[in-house]
Amino acid sequence: MQPKIALHRTVDGRWMECLDGAASTRIIKPGRPQGSLAADLIDNEAYCLGQARELGLRTVSAEVEDFDGRRALVVGRYDREITSDGVVRVRQEDCAQMLGLSTDDPLRKFQYGRLTPSLRQIAQVLDREYAPRQPLLVLTVFNIAVGNTDAYAKNLSVLHLENGDLELAPAYDLSPHRHYASSGSRSAMDVNGGHDIDALTAADLVAEAMS
Repeated sequence: MQPKIALHRTVDGRWMECLDGAASTRIIKPGRPQGSLAADLIDNEAYCLGQARELGLRTVSAEVEDFDGRRALVVGRYDREITSDGVVRVRQEDCAQMLGLSTDDPLRKFQYGRLTPSLRQIAQVLDREYAPRQPLLVLTVFNIAVGNTDAYAKNLSVLHLENGDLELAPAYDLSPHRHYASSGSRSAMDVNGGHDIDALTAADLVAEAMS
């Protein structure tokens, strides 16, 4: 599991620790030491997020920065809004929470052949709340294309807007895990009943979209 540090970045670029319930605005993901397994994972995550934005997907901001010789990925929080009164939390929940799924067992955030969680169930909630489903399909296609086997239910989230509407949150945690030997080819969520990301085809994506 990759360690994460929540910090606040001021408008003049200073870093601040968040104490007594203060809202953070950035997530820091320290990179692994150079020469170690997946040392370039943070670079690839930043690259994939950039590519997703180029293709028109809504994503979080992300850039690799140096912290006294330690490289880290700095990710902007999609669930924060900067106002004249300070940092405001935006109501959100990940899709495991949205489906009422307990993830005390961390494997429950993966589908792994079970009925829940599934992309279809997430789409059904979006449809019930009159939220567009197409962004979920576009994100799924992108994840399969880049080999992101880690797009489990907690790596998909929704925003609850002030007017009561629901919408898929900007994409985050877009990493090409399949390209690392330790990852394997099992996709976190099934596509057309299949879970081997190497074997999934355009026809599978079309069938999943139709479902």
